[in-house]
Amino acid sequence: ALPNVFATSKIEPESGRVIGSVTFYEDPINLGSSARIAETRYFNNERKLLRNWIHYDLYQQTMRETIANGYMEQVPDSELVKLPSECYYIPHHAVFKEDSTTTKLRIVMDASCPTTSGKSLNDLLVNGPRLQDDLFHILIRFRFYVVAIIGDIAKMYWQVRLDDKSKDYPRFFWREATTDTLETWRMTCDSFGVKCAGFLAIIALHVCVDKTMILAAQRALANMYVDDMLGGANGVKAAISAIKDIIGQ
Repeated sequence: ALPNVFATSKIEPESGRVIGSVTFYEDPINLGSSARIAETRYFNNERKLLRNWIHYDLYQQTMRETIANGYMEQVPDSELVKLPSECYYIPHHAVFKEDSTTTKLRIVMDASCPTTSGKSLNDLLVNGPRLQDDLFHILIRFRFYVVAIIGDIAKMYWQVRLDDKSKDYPRFFWREATTDTLETWRMTCDSFGVKCAGFLAIIALHVCVDKTMILAAQRALANMYVDDMLGGANGVKAAISAIKDIIGQ
């Protein structure tokens, strides 16, 4: 059963995605102003990226793809003015993995950046209980299978949508070009760097599996470690069948 604190997570009928919310254990009234430090750090990050045009272009390309995929959106002018307790501006930076075969760049949000009150967003959020099995146990089970099945959930965090109220906590600044005016954006989905992000993603897996009676999906969940699956089957036909069932979910 899912913890009561995350009982609000649900599947959106139109898209089939899980909708979650950032969960506070301390009153957000304790958040101070965060816009100025986020703006300052944006310009610092931009200057750093401009020292390497390959990195800068990759960063800008990633941000444009994020917009195209609906993972971030510009904050409407009518919603720009909010109380500090109702929004949080997150400094962000790019982490490069030159040797990665899939994601060369990852945008990371620094939700631990203090506001004028000395409190950050992460200071106020729950971390959540542990829901996944120990990696050692998963690896031991993996060695007993005749046929190995491994998998990875693409952009796992970004598959989880945030509800309307939660979207204003991962606000941030960005602009298309250095000559443009700085604009206010917000993430529409779970984000790296936010304290409860990993938990929301794992809860999403539980919500999806709870909605199906497919045995292969339930076994896949038991063999998941964050976004990686290490499972298997006792024969090729059984493995192929399991893969089709998992992908179908």
